[in-house]
Amino acid sequence: MSLSQSLGIPESKVASGIAALLHLAKDKIPPAHFDPVLAMIPGAADLLNATPAPAADGSSGLFGGLAGLLGGQLGDSATAFAALQKAGIPAEKILPFAQSAFLKIQEIAGPEVVAEMAQHVPALKSLLSPKA
Repeated sequence: MSLSQSLGIPESKVASGIAALLHLAKDKIPPAHFDPVLAMIPGAADLLNATPAPAADGSSGLFGGLAGLLGGQLGDSATAFAALQKAGIPAEKILPFAQSAFLKIQEIAGPEVVAEMAQHVPALKSLLSPKA
């Protein structure tokens, strides 16, 4: 089942959300680690190249502004939330969307690759850890 079907989000919004997550990862992960992952995900490079990166100036509303103030993992989480919201992912579906997206990347690229990504983007650890 696709992300669109499982979460009830239109395919165009899913594509925008995936692109936003890829742009955020690209900004945090050195090219030597990010580029091989990008190459493993079918269509990801084209999607990334076809979409503009989210604004880094805090213009993405409240969460974008908070990201700049908070910094670190909390700031990364706020940045991701703001970018996904701007991409059209409803607020109540952002966490399941991000979790599903990175679990799919883990399925494609392997847990070691995603664990290495999480070293550069610590907010990923909370997405990939099951909640009790």
